[in-house]
Amino acid sequence: MRENRNKFIMIAITFLVCVFGIKNVYATECTKAEVATLKALAEKIEFSKKFINPNTDEKAFTLVGHNLNDNLILEFPNGLRFQASSSDEEIMAFLDGSDFTVDVYASEKHICESVKITTLNVRLNTYNKYYGRKECKGKESVDICKEWYDSENISEEEFLKLVKEAEVTNPPIKNTNWFIKFITKNWMIICGVVLVVGISYGTVSMIRRKKRVKIDI
Repeated sequence: MRENRNKFIMIAITFLVCVFGIKNVYATECTKAEVATLKALAEKIEFSKKFINPNTDEKAFTLVGHNLNDNLILEFPNGLRFQASSSDEEIMAFLDGSDFTVDVYASEKHICESVKITTLNVRLNTYNKYYGRKECKGKESVDICKEWYDSENISEEEFLKLVKEAEVTNPPIKNTNWFIKFITKNWMIICGVVLVVGISYGTVSMIRRKKRVKIDI
């Protein structure tokens, strides 16, 4: 009986040694080279943004990831852990003006599971609350009138002041070439006059030529 018990203990110890031994062998496979390979994949990741413009005061973007890989997990500041199943995927919506970092980890599909690979930076544009105002007509190139401009802390009074200053520093370009303007506006009339004059001149020339022929005879 004692002998059987000793055999059982020996088998159990052997089993545990084998299990933990194999696990340690696999654990050592997450080398610097493996991490470097994952980092190269992570650095290819890019983000694009789809602007959401609902009829609300809050403007948001849908963040879209490109060059994603299922060996990587993206961890966002809000707690979302995102693992892609394809190269390009929509992730989630974020408010405009958001500025955050995304930590990239090896996924459970890779031998380096849970190892932090790198950190990516994401910055979303800020929607200009004054964009499209009638005061901005003809001044779309001025910062305060652009669609993407951080106007959160700019009051109505400051906005009007900036627009007025833009009128002084960037006056509208006027067409001073009155001749080109006149030709452009009245080209049909001018063509008609030229045609009539041309026909009249041609007719008179032909009559004169016939008279000369008769005199010569």
